[in-house]
Amino acid sequence: MRALALAGAEIVVVPQAGAADEWPEGLLEAEMRTAALQNGYFTALCNRVGKESKLEFAGESFVCDPEGNVIARAGKGIEEILVCDLDLDMVRRSTARASFMRYRRPELYGDWLKEPRRR
Repeated sequence: MRALALAGAEIVVVPQAGAADEWPEGLLEAEMRTAALQNGYFTALCNRVGKESKLEFAGESFVCDPEGNVIARAGKGIEEILVCDLDLDMVRRSTARASFMRYRRPELYGDWLKEPRRR
């Protein structure tokens, strides 16, 4: 997710086919909110909805702003299109972009990014 921010992403959309009660309550929301806050971009989780023979997909798509706040949410088990206006200036003004991202020290974790040697 950080690589997307460094490449200039302003919105990151994550498609999901999450079944109802598949994940612990709030887990995906926490991940998306954290990614938005840490990287200073909007995130949107777009989840499938509806029943199939063996699965029921939950829906509940949502959008987070660059400060990690959920600003729009679709209903649970409801087939609908979620529409949300975004102020892209929030990306530039976000805590991540205006503050801590500019103090990154990528030279300190260069070895982490190297391709592992094959034996």
